[in-house]
Amino acid sequence: GGGTGTVTVAGGTLIASNAYLGFDAAASRNTALLTGQGSLWSNSSTLFVGYSGPGNNLVVTTGAVVRSYIAELGHDTSSTGNQVAVSGAGAFLNLQNLLYLGNQGAGSRLVVSNGGWVRDDNSFIGYFSTNNEAVVTGPGSTWTNTSGLYVGRFRGGNRLTVASDAKLTEVNGG
Repeated sequence: GGGTGTVTVAGGTLIASNAYLGFDAAASRNTALLTGQGSLWSNSSTLFVGYSGPGNNLVVTTGAVVRSYIAELGHDTSSTGNQVAVSGAGAFLNLQNLLYLGNQGAGSRLVVSNGGWVRDDNSFIGYFSTNNEAVVTGPGSTWTNTSGLYVGRFRGGNRLTVASDAKLTEVNGG
């Protein structure tokens, strides 16, 4: 619903089917923080970081793991400026299928840094939106894409940066 909230997982497990940070347009600036070894968020369907609400954040830090079938940042046009940060050794965002970085909502951002790791099958940086950005930076930081990586599927103005000894592996990008 509306408002601002925080979810913290520190050494525990959170299990869900569909999960929403920022479900409606009034739900903005929500944060989910996973931190430390043994912290797990296991999501069997779709993880929305900004379904309709803007400015939502998922932060995965050292040793924490988020698993989901699909992750979607900025689902609706009203859901702008959402961010996922995966940072530190052992921090892992593991998606069995798709990553939408800005489905319809513009200005979403993925940052993989300081040895963090993201894995997915297909990625779209800007599906029906613009001004979305993915940054993979720093030694040991890795984004593994096993099928297709698309920067600006149906809209332009989206960016991908790989810097400072980081690694991006993809097979059939577009």
